[in-house]
Amino acid sequence: MKNLLILAVLAFGFVGCKQVNIPNGEIPAQYLDLAKTYMGTYSGNFSGNNGSLKLELVGSKVVGTFSGEVNDILGDVRCGSIIGNLTSIQIDDSARVLQAAKFDFSPNQCNFVMGRSLNLDFSKDQRSFHASILKDSYPLEICNNGYPYPFPRGPRFPGPFPQCRIEYQNTYLDGQFQR
Repeated sequence: MKNLLILAVLAFGFVGCKQVNIPNGEIPAQYLDLAKTYMGTYSGNFSGNNGSLKLELVGSKVVGTFSGEVNDILGDVRCGSIIGNLTSIQIDDSARVLQAAKFDFSPNQCNFVMGRSLNLDFSKDQRSFHASILKDSYPLEICNNGYPYPFPRGPRFPGPFPQCRIEYQNTYLDGQFQR
């Protein structure tokens, strides 16, 4: 048991991931040099919409801008969606690499999108990222007997009735971008 505890402490001790909240979209000074290595124009496709996502530093603030066939990341010019402030970053401190970034997001006129954040998950080589926005989330009742809900009742189905739980099924709009 003691060896298992030591192994667990070592495993968690070497994981150097750290989430940093970004107040007002302004990167703290100690992360500015790291952030600069990720600035640039990334080309790709977001949910069928070809274009580029440009990340640039304006002072100490990261600004994200999408441009493409339709100058809206959601693919509909009527949306007028807005990529807002950077809200958090996830850093692997041991390797000094950015793993993820999260921006505020407003779908504006497009209410088919539930998400209010644009998530960027960077590759280890710092050349590409996966982008995603929550499209929809709906509850799904999962039961351990295979019967659909509501359960059949009556003399042929005397019970006991199964334990059920609610899980949320999420769907995302997503895309891949690279330099």
